[in-house]
Amino acid sequence: MGWDAESRHVLFPYPREREVKNYPRAERVVDAAREYLDTPVTLHSVTGVPHAEMPTYLNAADALLLTSNHEGSPNAVKEALACNLPVVATDVGDVRTRLDGLAQAHVGRSDAELVDGLVAVLRSDERPRGRERVREISRQHTGEQLLALYREVVDG
Repeated sequence: MGWDAESRHVLFPYPREREVKNYPRAERVVDAAREYLDTPVTLHSVTGVPHAEMPTYLNAADALLLTSNHEGSPNAVKEALACNLPVVATDVGDVRTRLDGLAQAHVGRSDAELVDGLVAVLRSDERPRGRERVREISRQHTGEQLLALYREVVDG
């Protein structure tokens, strides 16, 4: 990967050009966060890598930064949680619900809130227990819930 071992790494898993993902905001947030940290911070826009390789990047990063203007239920957040990667995100889609109550997960509306969240996760070496949270939406768990519902309906 060639990432600097002395730097903290923030992952932006979208093309810079996708306006809805708001890369300029990600740059502003990371630039502002640098002012509060003693360690260098590098923002990585990671795109075009095979899906099977994304866990490598998610596990190497120190935080996922989502600055989207609009989302539904972003896969990047769920993938980060599956890798126990801290997440800092705008309040879009189901992100607030997905991250609610998790340590090392911050949702903000303003740049200042995003900066505060990013600084907090980069100052800590703690990882969220996101894998447990994302298990709730796994195919296996969803299938089990659906099967239980069918049984309940059939059994009356």
